[in-house]
Order: sequence, then structure tokens, then C-alpha cells
Amino acid sequence: IRVLASSVMFGLGHRYQGWAGVIATGTIGIMLGVVYLRTRRNLWPVIVCHGLIDTVALLAIYWNRTELLFPTVG
Repeated sequence: IRVLASSVMFGLGHRYQGWAGVIATGTIGIMLGVVYLRTRRNLWPVIVCHGLIDTVALLAIYWNRTELLFPTVG
């Protein structure tokens, strides 16, 4: 339940991205929380994963490939 609660807070912290951003980052928060627990509360894998996610997102924005971040349905 703590992972879920922290993931909701993580998602809400990104509400400037709109509801899609809240849901996406909340989901990522759940995954990072699971990684944290699976690695016996080692924060380094979570830091590295978060850095990789941010790097990929920034490169997609830089190269004008935002469809990789926000795919359209249909």
C-alpha cells in the first residue's frame, strides 16, 4: 500500500503534464517502487532508471519525436 500511496503522490507531482502525465508517471512510480523493494531497498537502481527515463524523454523532445512519449490511439 505504501508503494501505491507514494506512486499517487509521484504522479500528482507531475500534474503540470495533464492527466495523461499524472497516469504515466504514477505508473512509472509503481514500477520504480517495485524495483526499490525487489532490490532490498537499494535506491541506486531507482535513481538510474529514473535518469534513463528522463534522458529518453528529453532526447525525444529534442529530436521532435514526442509521439514516442504520447502515442495516439487509432
